[in-house]
Amino acid sequence: MPVWYCFRVLWDFHHFFGGARFLARIIFEGDLDSVLVRPINPLVQLLGIKSMPGGWGDIVTSIFFLSYSGYLSFETLPVILIVLASSTTLILAFSILTGSIAFWLGDSHSLGKQIFEFILTFSNYPKTIYTGIARFFLLTIIPSGFVGFLPVEVIKDPSARLLLMIVGFSSLYLVVSVLIFKRGLRNYCSGNLMGFRIS
Repeated sequence: MPVWYCFRVLWDFHHFFGGARFLARIIFEGDLDSVLVRPINPLVQLLGIKSMPGGWGDIVTSIFFLSYSGYLSFETLPVILIVLASSTTLILAFSILTGSIAFWLGDSHSLGKQIFEFILTFSNYPKTIYTGIARFFLLTIIPSGFVGFLPVEVIKDPSARLLLMIVGFSSLYLVVSVLIFKRGLRNYCSGNLMGFRIS
């Protein structure tokens, strides 16, 4: 279904914050040291430390499919932009959360990557196949529902209540992930790396 494919764009927008994908590795290898000496928020620096704009093709294709689906119009455009921003925020927040595991578990890059794959995998299916505990899990712990099927639902059948719920949840999830990162930062031990970064 074209509308479902459109949310492939979320991963590509996430590429502009490429550092989130390597957060666990940066923490474990001690590369965080060169960021902490700067007077800028370390998390903001880490998110922008890498850029992977290779997804422009998928972004353009997503726009084409969204237009083809018949749901793109002047009336639905604000809703589409809001849910794209909210879902992208959730993906970014989940990346921060899985990357922050390294503060406690050490070399957890592979584990964090596997956990992160859950959010993308489960968001590709309609909510009707999930019931009970599975649905609760995908609307809370691993918020695939807020990344995939709820945004599609609000685009197809606009609802102010559902839209506010999506925006509110993604904002709250981001705040929680940032707080967990800050808590982990207190436990961080320097990697004792001698070096510097030019930017």
